[in-house]
Amino acid sequence: MTQFSDAISPEDVAKRAEPLASIIVNNFNYGRFLRQAIDSALDQQYSHIEVIVVDDGSTDDSREIIASYGSRIKSVLKPNGGQASALNAGFAVSRGDLIIFLDADDILFPEAVANVVPLLLTESVSKVHWPMWVIDASGRRTGGTRPTQVPPEGDFREQVLKRGPSNVASSPTSGNAWSRSFLQKILPIPEDMTYYRSCADEYLYLLAPVFGQVRTLSVPQGCYRIHSNNIYSSRSFREKLNMELSGYDEQCNALESALARNAIMVDVQLWSQHSWFHRLDRAIADLLERVPVGEKFVLIDGNTWGLGRDFEGRRVCPFFEKSGIDWGQPADDDQAIDQLQSLRDEGMHFLVLAWSNYWWIDEYSVFFERLQQTAECIHRDGTSMIFNLHKQPGLTCSSSASRNVEEGHGNV
Repeated sequence: MTQFSDAISPEDVAKRAEPLASIIVNNFNYGRFLRQAIDSALDQQYSHIEVIVVDDGSTDDSREIIASYGSRIKSVLKPNGGQASALNAGFAVSRGDLIIFLDADDILFPEAVANVVPLLLTESVSKVHWPMWVIDASGRRTGGTRPTQVPPEGDFREQVLKRGPSNVASSPTSGNAWSRSFLQKILPIPEDMTYYRSCADEYLYLLAPVFGQVRTLSVPQGCYRIHSNNIYSSRSFREKLNMELSGYDEQCNALESALARNAIMVDVQLWSQHSWFHRLDRAIADLLERVPVGEKFVLIDGNTWGLGRDFEGRRVCPFFEKSGIDWGQPADDDQAIDQLQSLRDEGMHFLVLAWSNYWWIDEYSVFFERLQQTAECIHRDGTSMIFNLHKQPGLTCSSSASRNVEEGHGNV
């Protein structure tokens, strides 16, 4: 495992006239995208940067591409060990006051670092994050962003300490900038965990709120590439969910150890009650039991569940859709009620309200009352409500019981 020394002290940082930014590109067999990532790091409008490229044992032409940059970059060539080991190795040779870990298939916009610097380099901030435009393998924008909503900012320390993993939304690896002082407290990322071979960024963004404020740039500062070889995003919903569930206990232990090293004690058993992915697993089981194969259903989830459009023999539809895109929430109760009737007229039989969107119960109270008066609620609990739109009310969904949930989600 990579070892670290505090080569850059807070005193050293304070002496610098201009903060140094380290952009660490981590790569494994992404040679066809690598040059774009490196160029985007080198082309920053902010001049005081160093670009470090870590190759994690690639067998394609990645190392030839890295060599072609000569002294413009610092290269770290290592045997394959996974994302955690690549991030650790890059940080070990970095000198920056702020750090961006850039996946080799992603891109930073030229103004990204310049926009980050004023927000990050204060003592109370541990990280800055931003949404990213989604592009395809050829670099064309798909119209989406990752995450689908602008990630939140603020003080989430108590939320993490009480609830644990998957309870504070974040951008993926390339959509974050980290303060060096934070990283020095919690690195290295455990390299012996299977989960962190491909999802090492979760270790960072779950711990960051404990050590400082999280700030947000609402405008995308780069591009997140979706292609057939994505280590995480190319997996099916079920594969990703199973991966998250199987790695949960290991992840809790790793986070608990990192916090304990900083004299912060937590109750891991309490965390399990708030696991986003365990709640999602229960919600999916209820959905599959009650919505028959071959049916279409409306899913109101704020784009947090990540089911896709075809899910285990069922068609998933957003509440509003235009040109194949989820068009978001209604403007008011009247629009919501009109849309509900339109969905019925189109033959839609089921509507599923996810716990992440239980705020609709209060925000659209007239609509929700109409829904309960005209559709049978066939299931409700702390994870979901399921309505049959073509049956008269039977079971009454109690809004007070249904709202007995707690917010928070990760990146499916």
